Amino acid sequence: MPPADRWDQTLADDGAVQFSASRRWLFFPLGVAVVLVGLGVQLWSDPGASRLIAGLVVGVPAVGVVVLLWRIARPFRLVVTPDVVRYRRLEVPWSDVVAVHDRTTGANRFLLLQCTEGSAARLGSHPGLTRRLLRHDDETRGRACVEIPGPFDHHDELVAWLETVRLRRSDGADRLG
Repeated sequence: MPPADRWDQTLADDGAVQFSASRRWLFFPLGVAVVLVGLGVQLWSDPGASRLIAGLVVGVPAVGVVVLLWRIARPFRLVVTPDVVRYRRLEVPWSDVVAVHDRTTGANRFLLLQCTEGSAARLGSHPGLTRRLLRHDDETRGRACVEIPGPFDHHDELVAWLETVRLRRSDGADRLG
């Protein structure tokens, strides 16, 4: 069954579909950070080595290991319901979404929820919303967008499916079925 059909079925049956950012991209930097921590420990045990350099070689990758393990254990979730798109503590009603786009910056992929002008003012005052999530730029024709970091599994299909759900919602369909 294609992913979009599976998501439609889950949305119709459960009323919500959850997505997590793909975690497989986090394992390579985790491996590099673990190797660097090991090299730093070896450097630390060398009596002729600088303790400051050894401490930095151990400490910086060790922080990376902790952050990466946290991201692997608790990935950010995107929840789609017939009424709202929820990311972290932010809820964006479908009525506030004008379009759904994909954005690629370097190797990073994002979902962009292009918002209405009224919702941009409301979202801009949201206490948990960082400036990075709400952006205005030429690519989005000056409209405010909520930027959701990915990549998600089946990312291209997800963008197309979200646009389909948005269009269904704007056509007045409250439930799929």
